[in-house]
Amino acid sequence: MNSIKISDTCKMLLICIVSLGVVASAVGVFFTHDTMKWLLGIVSGTFISVIRVIMLDRTLKKAVNMDKDAAALYTRAQYTLRLFLTIAAVIAIAITKKVNIYGLVIGLLIPQPSTYLTNALMARHRKKEEITGKEECE
Repeated sequence: MNSIKISDTCKMLLICIVSLGVVASAVGVFFTHDTMKWLLGIVSGTFISVIRVIMLDRTLKKAVNMDKDAAALYTRAQYTLRLFLTIAAVIAIAITKKVNIYGLVIGLLIPQPSTYLTNALMARHRKKEEITGKEECE
């Protein structure tokens, strides 16, 4: 079976996405009338976001080993696939009317702040490694 191997950056991004999803769930519970619909919306949107990030990671790993034109075509095709899968999932989830649509949208938007947070955390981690490395050399 084909196991999913993801990069360290992707792992950190997924942790941030899930963490912000939990925070959004907790905060939203206080501002909504139907808690279950809200939680289903956030969980659905966060789940779709996690799948999109994993698909993006796999796309980039494959594209790196291709020539320029093939990589450009492959990444465009994968982007289109991720977009259509997201649209199909959102439509299917929205049609059921058992999910808070605002929660779903927030779950889908979580990767953007998660990316900034991941970059900040990784930069901080690299900086600590540089400082630790300099101290060990002396």
